[in-house]
Amino acid sequence: MFEKRRREMEARRAEIRALLKDATDEELERLERELDDLDAEEAVMNRKEAASGRLTRGGSSGDPVPGAPNPIVGRNGAAPRIWPICRVSDPKRPQPEPTILHRSTA
Repeated sequence: MFEKRRREMEARRAEIRALLKDATDEELERLERELDDLDAEEAVMNRKEAASGRLTRGGSSGDPVPGAPNPIVGRNGAAPRIWPICRVSDPKRPQPEPTILHRSTA
């Protein structure tokens, strides 16, 4: 999530490491404050990533954990099979006789 910023922070830490060799006391204090700020920023990024992981509960990939099925897609991610309302009869296949549900007696 914060890969670009982490690379920038690592590059700055490498620069600070090189500057520490010949740093005066004032420069050392300034560099230490900057390192503290970088550490604090990194801690905030770690907290944000942890919160994001808790929301998805699928790890860092962002894939949600299987839970309740999606009513449109279904549990396994495949679209449900939709049966047609009216089937077209195959003329070669015998069809059952229609059932009469109610006969009027006249």
